[in-house]
Amino acid sequence: MSFLKGIKKPLASTVTPKDILNPVRLLAYLIAAIFTAELSIMLILHFLIPPLPQLVNSLIDSFLLIALVFPILYVFAFRPMLFRIREHEMSEKALKESEEQYRSVVETVSDAVITIDEDSNILFANHALEDIFGYTQTGMIGQKITMLMPVYLRTPHINGLKSYITTGVKKYSWKGIGFPGLHKSGKEIPLEISFGEFLKDGRHIFTGIVRDITERKQAEEKLHHYTTELERSNRELQDFAYISSHDLQEPLRKVIAFGDRLKMKYSEILGEDGLDYLERMQNATGRMQSLINDLLTYSRVTTKAKPFKPTNLKDVVSQIVVDLENRISQTGGRVEIGELPTINADKTQMFQLFQNLIANALKFHKAGETPLVTVKSRLIPPNPPLEKGGGRGDFVKGGNLLSPPLKKGDEGGFHEITVEDNGIGFDEKYLDRIFKPFERLHGRKEFEGTGMGLPICRKIINRHGGEITAKSSQDKGSTFIVTLPERQKE
Repeated sequence: MSFLKGIKKPLASTVTPKDILNPVRLLAYLIAAIFTAELSIMLILHFLIPPLPQLVNSLIDSFLLIALVFPILYVFAFRPMLFRIREHEMSEKALKESEEQYRSVVETVSDAVITIDEDSNILFANHALEDIFGYTQTGMIGQKITMLMPVYLRTPHINGLKSYITTGVKKYSWKGIGFPGLHKSGKEIPLEISFGEFLKDGRHIFTGIVRDITERKQAEEKLHHYTTELERSNRELQDFAYISSHDLQEPLRKVIAFGDRLKMKYSEILGEDGLDYLERMQNATGRMQSLINDLLTYSRVTTKAKPFKPTNLKDVVSQIVVDLENRISQTGGRVEIGELPTINADKTQMFQLFQNLIANALKFHKAGETPLVTVKSRLIPPNPPLEKGGGRGDFVKGGNLLSPPLKKGDEGGFHEITVEDNGIGFDEKYLDRIFKPFERLHGRKEFEGTGMGLPICRKIINRHGGEITAKSSQDKGSTFIVTLPERQKE
């Protein structure tokens, strides 16, 4: 017994949980235990028990052999097989959980999702697809996807799918395809479809995301309608401009011409009162001509526009000063021209813009004071901080937008051009008013004009993607600030 204890004690003391988890050590321990048990039984049978029959000995030997072989089979055969079975069960569980998560996500998204096989059988359809086509999920799954297509597209779909599976060649992109669907009621639905594929057991499986774009199509149709109406309106405006420049001008020219004849031939007969009436009539006719010409100019800012080309603004302003030489000499004024940039612009419209601003600066001068007009510029880099009261940040007054705000990120920056005078100025509470057609702050007896100059300026600047505003105070002069991009977007 002391011998047996001497053998068992080391075994019991050296076997740890970590050792049991090691298959090789476990096998060694099992074999040692079996040999120990077999040796113990042999000693007991030899010394303590009389000899047994041969049959009993054979049975004992067989039992001991099985006890010796079983651990070996367990470690090298049964145990790996059990591990593989366990891993397979865990993989199936993970796959099932993944499928449930995927199904949960797909069922909650707003877009419709559909899955078909290479024979066009519907394998999966989420609830969003029910809302689009009017069928239930169970009513779609197992059916052909052609049930969701207009009749004239079913054969092309089947042939196209067979061709792709055979050749692997896509005939068109699989993303964002415009495609008509067929509602259960028989009504066609505009759809946008994107789909992809994967292989399962050697067969092609296709999953698509389907969107009902009915509202988008309706918006596009409205936009097309509005565009058509705008084009029609522009054509009518061009027709009006043609009528204004020809048909309406002709009667006015005749009124003026016959008025001049009356004055020359019958001035003695008309007398002083008659000549006064005649002069008033001719003045009114002249104002009517000016209004028509200004309206024509206003309409032609967009209808008769020319392409943008590099335009040297200093050359433009210098030519304007030459053209206004008579007015400058009459007022005894002076126009100072600083550094001005070259920008992409319509040169004719730049001429109109600065001629209006400089002419206004000369016209609204103080009595008894020499007019001084200064034209200069500064470069504003892209995306500058907007400063209160300075150019780009000061184009809104009294909640009224004088021209659209500049877009950030425009390459090349902007040029701020100022036209400053020492004239009579105006109260800035009227800033929004002076840019409206036919609006005047002074009567015709004080200053001539139709009130269309600044509206024309604003329309020209809007076309060039810029801004216009002004700073002024009564009897302290005015500064008109024009901001224009250096380059125009294509």
